[in-house]
Amino acid sequence: MVLGNIANKRNNNDEAIKHWQAAVTAAGTDTVYRDVQRQVLGNIASVHMGVARDEKTPKPQQVEAAKKAAEVYTQLLAVPGTQGSYAVGARQNLQAALLIAGDTAAVTKSYSEMLTNPSAHDHQALLTSAVAAVRANRSADAAKLFENALQLNPYSRDALFNLAVTHLNMGQSDKVPALVTRLVAIDPGNPENYLLAARAYVDIGKTRKSKAVTDSTVYWYSTGQKLPIEVTFSELNMGEKQLEVAGRVLDRRDKAAESESGGTVTTGSAAARAAAARRAAAAKPSFAAKPVTLKFEALDKAGAVLGTKSVTTEALEPGKTAQFKVEIPAANAVAYRYTVAE
Repeated sequence: MVLGNIANKRNNNDEAIKHWQAAVTAAGTDTVYRDVQRQVLGNIASVHMGVARDEKTPKPQQVEAAKKAAEVYTQLLAVPGTQGSYAVGARQNLQAALLIAGDTAAVTKSYSEMLTNPSAHDHQALLTSAVAAVRANRSADAAKLFENALQLNPYSRDALFNLAVTHLNMGQSDKVPALVTRLVAIDPGNPENYLLAARAYVDIGKTRKSKAVTDSTVYWYSTGQKLPIEVTFSELNMGEKQLEVAGRVLDRRDKAAESESGGTVTTGSAAARAAAARRAAAAKPSFAAKPVTLKFEALDKAGAVLGTKSVTTEALEPGKTAQFKVEIPAANAVAYRYTVAE
């Protein structure tokens, strides 16, 4: 294994793979060396995936490298004891390799058992396979996998959002508003969430015209536009004792005020639009810099609160952003929700 690592650092991939493969063979079925076996197989597969994903590699070589990577990831998943985040990552890379290789049938086979027996898998594995199904243009499978993921974790932001998008793409807009209602209850600071429901009601209105549908379209769209604070996330780590969340806060009070006042004038003559713009600029409110406080709650599958923690950013002005990271003491949390303090 050491010789393989040295060759890899020297960018001699063929030599590295030869030594790593020798290490896999030497480990055999000895349970003492299973961690080593998984690590070495991961190294080999990673080299093949690097070639498969390299845009400078000719297409035939990309496909061949992807096939080799898929074979190795399959071996890795078959090693007894491969589970948790290690298994999730290996399965995700396996499915990515199969897609590069153009083998959508194998992608479908890789998650087929998850469609009927979701309880045998963890939430992240179901999410990963759902994304692979989307990329393989298997929307019905993707929807089912996202639904199965929500059975295990009803408060999963990713599953709720992506299931709503999948239903929109499948023309099943009636299913979207209820999902978005659940989504904004845990993630109220993302304008994109509200836009999903607005888009759904626009589609619904094409075949079912009514004041209620029109009002719902306006409500969801305007609510998203009037959010004074936008929250996006970049990191989520769920450990045995705590949950870590990181992301970014954007102060958009100016955009919210503009939306509240009716937005930018886009009709009428050029002179009328210019006059309206001058009036709007003169009436534009000023905003004092202020910090933003987010209150987080770590949740279990049933929605019970396992721990809470608040985080306050530096003082922000409209258009400015601040990064945040919060660690919530909570044993075995599966999700989180937050509120923006007024």
